[in-house]
Amino acid sequence: MTDLLSNRALINALISIEKDIRQHRQSLTDPDIDEEEHANVGETILDMERALGEFVAIYRDRCNVDSKLPTLTKLLGQEWA
Repeated sequence: MTDLLSNRALINALISIEKDIRQHRQSLTDPDIDEEEHANVGETILDMERALGEFVAIYRDRCNVDSKLPTLTKLLGQEWA
């Protein structure tokens, strides 16, 4: 299945998921969020981090084959590189 993803689609997925993770983390700092919602957002973040980890692994494999692809550091920063 990973062969069916274009490099562009993979890059867009990486950037999009990472952005969603940052936004959800930011929402955890909202003082108006109740305990249950806080727990739900935390679980969502963990799920997204797992998904991003899988996409990162696929992207690393692609980078080993295609040296023209941007590095993970350029795409996502140090945290996911």
